[in-house]
This record gives sequence, C-alpha cells and structure tokens, in this order.
Amino acid sequence: MSVATLGTAAFALNGNMVLQDINLRIERGEIVTIVGPNGSGKSTLLRILIGALAPTSGRVEVASRQIIGYVPQRLNIDVTLPMTVYRFLSLPRRQRRDDMEAALQQAGLSGLGRQPLMTLSGGQFQRVLLARALIEKPDLLLLDEATQGLDYSGSADFYRQIEQVRQTLGCAILMVSHELHTVMRTSDRVISLPIFAGVLVVSLLMALAVTTLSERGYTMDTLLGVLSHSSLAFGLVAVSFLSGIRIDLMAYLFGDILSVGTLDLGIIWGGAALVLILVSWRWSALLTSTLSTDLACASGISPKREKMILTLSLAVVVAVAIKVVGVLLIAAMLIIPAATARPFSRTPETMAIIAAVIGGVASLAGLQASYVMDTPTGPTIVCIVAVLFGVSSVFRHIFQPQRAHA
Repeated sequence: MSVATLGTAAFALNGNMVLQDINLRIERGEIVTIVGPNGSGKSTLLRILIGALAPTSGRVEVASRQIIGYVPQRLNIDVTLPMTVYRFLSLPRRQRRDDMEAALQQAGLSGLGRQPLMTLSGGQFQRVLLARALIEKPDLLLLDEATQGLDYSGSADFYRQIEQVRQTLGCAILMVSHELHTVMRTSDRVISLPIFAGVLVVSLLMALAVTTLSERGYTMDTLLGVLSHSSLAFGLVAVSFLSGIRIDLMAYLFGDILSVGTLDLGIIWGGAALVLILVSWRWSALLTSTLSTDLACASGISPKREKMILTLSLAVVVAVAIKVVGVLLIAAMLIIPAATARPFSRTPETMAIIAAVIGGVASLAGLQASYVMDTPTGPTIVCIVAVLFGVSSVFRHIFQPQRAHA
C-alpha cells in the first residue's frame, strides 16, 4: 500500500524551476533514497511532502491519517535556551515518559532523557532528532541528510539503526543522502535527480568560447586554464548566493559515481554514442587537421570546422562524465589512457581502441578497489589508470629499445 504519491509534481522559486515532472510512489515498508547534485531539489521534495511548501503544479497525495516523522538536514538551537532531551521530545505535544524513553532506545540513545540538549555531541543530537520523529510511530519517515557532520563509523551506525526502525515499525522511509556507499546496502530503491541539461549547455557554451578565442591569438593551453578554473570559481561563488543550498565540493570536484542511476546511464551511453558517431564521421579529416592545417587546407578540409567538431565532442564528454569522475579528474581520464596506449600502438586507430579498453579496465578495477578498500571511487579509478601508465612506461623503457636494435 502506498503512503505517498507524487504525480508530475513541480516547484518553482522566484521564477526558477527547482523540481519538474516528479513522479514517485512510496510503498509501506520500503526504504527509498534520493540522490543528486546540490541544488537539484532533494530537500525541497521532502519539504513538499511535510507540507512546508506547496507544489507549483502536479499533485502530491499522502494517504489519509498517515503520520509523518521528519529529521531535518540541520537544526540550529539557541545555545542560551535551557532545554532537556525530554522537553524537546514533548514538543509540540506532551508525551508520556515511557513513550519518550522507548523512542530514545529505538534511536540508540537510551538513558539521556534528562541531559541538556547543548551538552550533546553531533551524533547524539541526530539520534535525538530521530527519536522525536519516531515517538508517534510514523507511517512515513523522512530523513534529510540526517548524518551530516557524522564520521563514517557514526553514519554507518545511524543507517543500521534506520534498518532496525523499518523492521520494527514497518514504516516507509524516504532518505536524502550523499553517502551511497553506505545507504545502498539498506535501500530498496535509489532515485537520482540530475542536472545534466544545464551542465551540457554550459559545456557547449564553453566549447564555443574556446574555439572563438583561439582564433584571436590565444593559445589553447592558456584558454583552457583560464576558462576552466575561472568558470569553476564563478559557479561556486554563484551557488553560495542561493539560500538553502549546501555546496559539496568533493562531489563536484571528484565525482560521485555511486549515485549514477538508470537515467544517468542512459545519458552517458547516449553521449558516448553521439561522440563516437561524430569522431567516426570526421576521423580522417580530424587527423589530417591535427597533423597540419596547411595539409588540411590543401586537401579541401576546413581546419576551423574540424576544430569546432572536436571541441563540441569534448564538451559532450565533459558533460556526461562530470558526475562520474568530477571536474578535476576528467582531464586525467582524457589524457592518461591515451598516453598509456602509446607504446602499444602503431597507428592512431589502434591507439584510440587501446585507450578505450584501458579506460574501461581502469573503471572496473577502480570500482572494485573502491568497494573493497572503502576509498573515493573517482580518484581510485584515476589511481588505477595512473598505475597502468607506469606499467606502460616500464614496458616502453625495457622493450622498445630492444626492438630498435633488432
């Protein structure tokens, strides 16, 4: 039985669309996790469900007489306000002492009812918030990044407690989280809220800017350095002016491959297919223009057009890869596999194929290593491809001189 349903729900703030065409059905007894970049509307979706915000369009239906428990992303309490845990749990309605103690025990914090709130640690306070959400035995429990500020061990313990809550109460649980390596073990479904369209538009605009400015005497290295770093800085500064948005630099800079969902996979494969078609169509012309612009002109090829095609292809690659490896690691995955393939290649075509294979092997090995060692996935993938480059360099140093003498 569903406890909440959203049908083509949308929400706009100051004329900006925050959520659009959200369709979601939450069933009793299941754990659903919402992931996505900061600013994609995850917290807004939870605030719509608790009634703090009204959808701009669409429908939001919560089953009648359903009790909703809510754990906010953060709660700032005046340190000068004297309040014990018991008093906090009895807001806004008085609760029986036995019920409050049972909720604290269920949240893993029994025996601290008389403790002042201001003396609690961050992890203890999050469990108090969970106890408050559980005290009336909710049918739907909403958790908005409830482990923010906790270390890995604390987060893992918190989510284990959530699994026990589901088993005890049989309630539906909707979570917002960035910690996919932890919540994937307990979630029945993971929903991703992408912002691919905006990333693609910005990437294409940057590609056009690079191509235009390179024709005015600026070197490509200078343009890429100036535009990439300045656009990243301007973007982070712009986001800081938006209220209610928390910037997660790790996710933006180093990627969050574990949050990639079915829609993201479709976008990645679609982008890859588009790039393959473009490169295959213009391969000989691109290669000729890369070797010599004069030779290209003499052969009836426009170097300017080929440069534009290559730049647009790179923009698509960046747009589809940014969620996997992040802004800073994209260049590494573009350069290192090709450099690794060089000693084993006799033609540009062979080099391109080997580089693609190396990138795929590094991705699979990096995922496995990240899972086993519990390390950041994006950087781990780049570490694997860097190790492969080292092996390739050793191979080149040992065997190629022998071939030259032979």
